[in-house]
Amino acid sequence: MNDRNHWITFVNDIVVRWGAFLPAPRGDVDALVRFGVSVVEAGARHEVYRALRIPAAQPYVAGDKSFEDYLRAQANERGRVPLFPGDHSPGPELWAPARIAFYRDEEIVEEEVGDVGALLRELRPDKIETARMFMRSASPVSVVGKSVDVNDDREVRIQVRLDTDIWFPRVMGMLEDMPEDELKPDFFNNRELAERHTPRLNLFLNELRECATALGGRWEVLEVDGIGVNYADQWDALGIHL
Repeated sequence: MNDRNHWITFVNDIVVRWGAFLPAPRGDVDALVRFGVSVVEAGARHEVYRALRIPAAQPYVAGDKSFEDYLRAQANERGRVPLFPGDHSPGPELWAPARIAFYRDEEIVEEEVGDVGALLRELRPDKIETARMFMRSASPVSVVGKSVDVNDDREVRIQVRLDTDIWFPRVMGMLEDMPEDELKPDFFNNRELAERHTPRLNLFLNELRECATALGGRWEVLEVDGIGVNYADQWDALGIHL
């Protein structure tokens, strides 16, 4: 057990989310394909989003096809571009792993983790009975889009969302109970962890932002409520503040 891991997962309330709004395809899928490839390639390069949940993001068929090949084939054969639809489907083979830092046996370690909720239940078994709602299964980073008709005349939104606050330098510590004679702080220090992995997340987000705008789209902060409101001063369109 390690009670230095004050971070949580909270899939009922989104902690933070950004949106890429791409031009309507109207028969031209280049922008959609280029953005989809950017998500997969940047996620892998910065080790924050390995797209296991997208079988086509791995080499497919004969093993020599790229994700771009797959997207274009789907557009030609089915008339649709599958841009991260159904990203929250459950199952261990569907997580999108990231390399994150956390405390194990009083030491900070970095490992590739797919389900941060399962990791937290392993690290904080003392809280499973009383605080399981803050330890639910989630990927470190989720990308949520849809299957887009190639002739759609509406702009296309792809959402990048965090269902865990492990990326933030200050966290609410929803797992923690304080002695009766002590006041619970508004936030707990998570900076040692965030400084390990959050710079890579910010690089990923900024690549997507630059890609979206270069394609004639836009990148926006999306509204959150509930628990996410408490983190509003720690992030903006460029990423999480350290």
